[in-house]
Amino acid sequence: CGRFYGSIYRKRHKTNNVILSGRGKKVCSLIEKYISDSNSSSLKILEIGCNSGVFLSELRHGVEILFPDLDIQFFGIDIDSEAISKNVDKRNTLTCSSAEEYIEKTTSVFDIVLHFELIEHLANPFDFNCAVNSLLVQGGVNFFTTPNGDGFDNIAVGYNKTRLLAHSIFPPMHLNAFSPSIIPMFALRSLFDVVSIETPGIFDVDIVKLSCDELSDNSLFQSIKLFDDNQLAHIQSWLQALKASVHMEVVLKKYK
Repeated sequence: CGRFYGSIYRKRHKTNNVILSGRGKKVCSLIEKYISDSNSSSLKILEIGCNSGVFLSELRHGVEILFPDLDIQFFGIDIDSEAISKNVDKRNTLTCSSAEEYIEKTTSVFDIVLHFELIEHLANPFDFNCAVNSLLVQGGVNFFTTPNGDGFDNIAVGYNKTRLLAHSIFPPMHLNAFSPSIIPMFALRSLFDVVSIETPGIFDVDIVKLSCDELSDNSLFQSIKLFDDNQLAHIQSWLQALKASVHMEVVLKKYK
């Protein structure tokens, strides 16, 4: 559906410009900085937990337009063999494997490794992050997203309450919680430098306002009902700046 919509959009606007999601734009900005810093003309990218490769397909389309002279290869791994068998873009190499198993089988190393909303589900995220480190070249980038355990939504409503967005998409099966204060130590232990930790979420205040029935009568956050949309937008921008949104994006770099 996304590809079909994109083709219609480009046709109507008589343009072949790439249409990227926010995540795609973020990764393209990382690619641009990486090739600028390394003066590299080739790149290998691996997505862990790639499913059928939908995001890799989007990313390939964007990279081919934005960086036409870049020699780039896309790889993906996932433990779901059925998803791997439905590879949406045969130009990308998808393999059924865990990260730890993949290390044993591959001779490749990668410039950028991606994983999204994955690490909080793992029984041993430290071993996983060490595995990611082993898959990267020196100075390689580890980019991932994960919920912020100290984010406004989690604190105001509580993790085990009905949080509209989170529980409609991700059932309560997280085994770990991370936060901007935890990530630096986690990165250091697995031999990464922290490049950036951001919480660019946009839904926190809306979720809390819509979840007022889940709040206790004496909750400090009941007063969110008093704010109009413009005021809530300002509060959300403060949460982003204070690294207090539930959505967290982390960029790590392997020690040189």
